[in-house]
Amino acid sequence: MVMDMFVGKLHAKVIRVDAEAQFLGHLAGVSDPEAKRKIIGREFVEVFKAEAGKLTASGASKTEQNGWPKAPSTPT
Repeated sequence: MVMDMFVGKLHAKVIRVDAEAQFLGHLAGVSDPEAKRKIIGREFVEVFKAEAGKLTASGASKTEQNGWPKAPSTPT
């Protein structure tokens, strides 16, 4: 349903990652809702970073995959 909305209606290019086992593994035995929230947030960031790293390693940024111009880099 979510993928249908992003791809079908919004025409967004989305990379779907099945990280169910990773999330459930870290949530196993945790009953405190606040602890669960923190685990889910942490794991989301970890999965996102890992997938972004794959894009960077392949030489393609998210914006390049979407066909949008890459933003100019700012000097550090």
